[in-house]
Amino acid sequence: MISVIVPAYNEERNLAVNIPIFERYLAANIKEYEIIIVDDGSKDSTRRVAEAFARKNSRINIICHNKNKGRGYAVREGMKRAIYQNIFMMDSDMPSAVNLGIVKNMLHSLKTNDIVIASRFIKGSNIKRKTHRVILSAIYRKLVKAAFPRLKVSDTDSGLKAFRKGIAMAIAENTKENRWSWDLETVVFARKNGFDVKEIPLEWKEKGSSTLNLFIDPIEQLCGVMKSRINYGKI
Repeated sequence: MISVIVPAYNEERNLAVNIPIFERYLAANIKEYEIIIVDDGSKDSTRRVAEAFARKNSRINIICHNKNKGRGYAVREGMKRAIYQNIFMMDSDMPSAVNLGIVKNMLHSLKTNDIVIASRFIKGSNIKRKTHRVILSAIYRKLVKAAFPRLKVSDTDSGLKAFRKGIAMAIAENTKENRWSWDLETVVFARKNGFDVKEIPLEWKEKGSSTLNLFIDPIEQLCGVMKSRINYGKI
């Protein structure tokens, strides 16, 4: 039984391609599930696409923001609405890009861990990405390691994470970052509070488009590293 939160900002194309793929996987392998699409103030047809899916499948629910409030805010709102004991968050472009069998592996790992992260950077991972993203990711991970040398999580910003419901509620109520830096804050908060964090390898071939702004978002992430270091101190 899982609730899957899909934050979406101007993601009409990714939703149109990926939600049907994910629906088929969940129906065949999980049975009891819900998908919560959070339209975070999109300016394109994201809301219309999401509503069309919801009309066809009662297990798809929609949260709509009139204004863009950020990825972190969107995921927290989805966590608060989730009904099942296992709560996943997944970026809208992932179902067609990853081996979805990892969902069952993550669900199994949640039996003995509080948080499970599908990691792009541990042994066993198989990732194909655009060069500029590889470079930006490597720089960001070095910054995170410098700020939190004992964090022991290689992929804080993975777009596929799973949480036990109680842990998800604690995160939803206590984390503050509203945008991309929410992912890092979530992992730092988890470590600071003694939650178990497990990483498992991810197979991923980058596809589709992304709403990542290559100028603004890296700056926001850098600021997020600094804020988390100030707010949470050493781990």
